[in-house]
Amino acid sequence: MTESATADVSASLPGERPNTREVRLQRVARVLDVISTSIALVCGWTIAMMLLAMLVAATLQVASRYWLNFLVGGTEELARLSMVTMVFLGLPVLARYSDHIKLDVANEFIHNARAREWLARFALFMELVFLAVLAVLAYEFVAGLWHSQQQSPALGLRIFWSRVPIFIGAALAVLVCACVLLRRIITTPEDSPESLTAPAT
Repeated sequence: MTESATADVSASLPGERPNTREVRLQRVARVLDVISTSIALVCGWTIAMMLLAMLVAATLQVASRYWLNFLVGGTEELARLSMVTMVFLGLPVLARYSDHIKLDVANEFIHNARAREWLARFALFMELVFLAVLAVLAYEFVAGLWHSQQQSPALGLRIFWSRVPIFIGAALAVLVCACVLLRRIITTPEDSPESLTAPAT
């Protein structure tokens, strides 16, 4: 009885290693998902607040000009700053849900699930490269304004601070896209029978 029990335990050990590795990969995938989702959520709420600020600024500008017959200073600049912030903070949100590049047409002609998966990974990789280049260019652009003392005429805000959202949005988009790509690589089975025979969606 003792020898058979020992043999059963020793035989089960090799089978437990893949399970342990799978659990670790699942934990890493959850961490990546939490990071990317949290960034997208914060950016989404910031976009909502910027949209509200832009609407308030536009309303004040119209009301003061046509109803009160005087201009409220800074409303146009505030609306412009809100627009820039919304555009570039929208990049991480789009990257989280893979809305930059759509492959629906290609997927209709590819019936092999593994081929579709590799196509999606390639698209995410190209998206990551594009966002990385954008982040580098945005950093160079914003860093060049650090020593500039130029200010906006109405708000008196340094031009540097009004351009910082460009780099922040691009950098966060790189981080989110990298998390999405790594999570997809970790959680997608490569050699399962389902991946070879799954129908196209």
